[in-house]
Amino acid sequence: MPGDQRWMSTNHLMGKGYWTWLIPLGNGSTSIGIVADEVIHPFARMNRYEKALEWLREFEPQCARAIEALPPDALEDFLALKHYAHGCERVISPDGWSMVGEAGVFTDPFYSPGSDFIAIGNDLTADLVVRTAAGEDITARAEVFNTGYLRLYEAFLRLYEGQYRLMGNAQVMTAKAAWDNGAYWAVSALLYFQRRYTDPAFMTSIDPLMRRFFVLHARMQQLFRAWDLADDATYADGFTSVTFMEPLFRLQTALGGPRQDDDLLRQTLATNLEFLERFAHAWQASAATSAPGLARFVPRPPGDPVDVSTLTFSPDKVAVRT
Repeated sequence: MPGDQRWMSTNHLMGKGYWTWLIPLGNGSTSIGIVADEVIHPFARMNRYEKALEWLREFEPQCARAIEALPPDALEDFLALKHYAHGCERVISPDGWSMVGEAGVFTDPFYSPGSDFIAIGNDLTADLVVRTAAGEDITARAEVFNTGYLRLYEAFLRLYEGQYRLMGNAQVMTAKAAWDNGAYWAVSALLYFQRRYTDPAFMTSIDPLMRRFFVLHARMQQLFRAWDLADDATYADGFTSVTFMEPLFRLQTALGGPRQDDDLLRQTLATNLEFLERFAHAWQASAATSAPGLARFVPRPPGDPVDVSTLTFSPDKVAVRT
């Protein structure tokens, strides 16, 4: 995107324990939102407009100055929410009801996964409605859909739990964003674009692959936490793109490709997972280079395949930043 058009997309201002969004709206207004880990940034410090502005003065002073330069009547609305992330024991029932979107489960605003769960939930619900109307017994199908949906929700939660402090570490957060995007495009989003979440037989056939994927994903989130604790470097005046990498670019653009038959899609997913395992190993090696205390987590030479699911990343085994 040309430099003079960057403002037209969402921008994130990040620091330890928080991110602030800047979103240009179609009516010419700009939406500004603060999302924070309350353990690090108490909700009471930003739950009123003046408090939020004071918080910005401390943590994002450029943003605060831009707001203060606006006319007094520029504020159109203010809202503060707490406890918006929530789970649910069941979202789809064989008794003929479902809860779609935030009515059921919600993880976090970062990466906007709520839209994914709305889309997937709508597909699953519509499938069951059509089959019920046709007189089909959807009992077993509803149970499979409910289990798969909640398992995906649990996997997405790992993106956020205990991870907000990483937002203050430019190196580790760059690695995490690259990994999170790659994992999303390689498996989660691909299954949606290929309309397989509504195919219980196919999803059952790839269950071993999905288990490997979920374990790898969880281990990488543990690595990022340990890396952040071990990394005491200072980063400034740098730039990198977390998406302009040829393998990641291919994963993203492939989402718009034609529908694949079951055998081809299983092969595509297997190939993508093999890439993710190599990608994971590369980040492990990078972490060990910048934080020698993590070297024990790279037991093989770079380029030698490694089963990341066997590794354990424990923050108490690394040097903690002071």
